[in-house]
Amino acid sequence: ARWAGDEYTFACLQNSSLNLPAFALEPGSFGVKFESHPRFSGVYALEADDEQTTRSVFTPSVLDFFSTNEGLAVQASGQRLVVFIPDAKVMSSDRIPALIEQSLRIAELFKARR
Repeated sequence: ARWAGDEYTFACLQNSSLNLPAFALEPGSFGVKFESHPRFSGVYALEADDEQTTRSVFTPSVLDFFSTNEGLAVQASGQRLVVFIPDAKVMSSDRIPALIEQSLRIAELFKARR
């Protein structure tokens, strides 16, 4: 894995309402593109096994959120969502609440697609 061997602070969420396809999102500019959101496509790399299903969960609200919140990395599959900040490595305890808040917001955005 790209992040193997490094230490990071992760927020790991599990929720039966998520039902997400397997995907990895990280800072970069390769992978699945969204013509409707060029900013997102320019700052995030999205890789997915099932591109069509993954596109369906990246609603305009999700794309807008990530377009204005750069630098996050997300891995998801089924009921699980993992969020971290690759540039932050191990976070100080005062930054963890913001990571948790962002992670919960991301989960809510993905759940709202229904």
